[in-house]
Amino acid sequence: MAIVACPECNGKVSSTVPACPHCGFAMTAQSNVATAPQEPPAKQEVTLYQDRGVTVTSHRLIVLGESYILSHVTSVSSIYTRSIPSIIFGVLLLFISFPILIAGLTLFLSDRIQFGPFLLGVGLFAIGILFVLAGRPVYYLVVGTAGAEKRAIKDRSNERISKIVGIVNQAVIARNW
Repeated sequence: MAIVACPECNGKVSSTVPACPHCGFAMTAQSNVATAPQEPPAKQEVTLYQDRGVTVTSHRLIVLGESYILSHVTSVSSIYTRSIPSIIFGVLLLFISFPILIAGLTLFLSDRIQFGPFLLGVGLFAIGILFVLAGRPVYYLVVGTAGAEKRAIKDRSNERISKIVGIVNQAVIARNW
């Protein structure tokens, strides 16, 4: 039995102990040489899903070159919004139709009965309402990490976004088991 110096902390250690009592560094009994602690072997990364710029593996979510490590992902969800351009166009039509509607109503109620401006205002107003209400839906994949939530994918297909959410959630759960 000899006293040797621990290569990690330089503390005095018996040659017969399996690890340094000061820092926990593993010592080999045969050669009295310190060895690094052994980590379990890493699991192989397996591709679970790949489609149009999105790849989900057993370790990562990759969206258009941006990588999210699944062990850092805290939540994955989808959200739904309407198309902003159609809403903007609809609101613009509403603003344009309002003065025409007022002018047409004024002419209609005055002694000069004219239906043209009033009907034009009503038509533009109705079209504006339709554009606001019937804007095409847009779905987003929202990835939450400890730092923030980010809209990672934008798509018109709810099925695609829902499928990716399900696969990423399964991959996160599988990593934690």
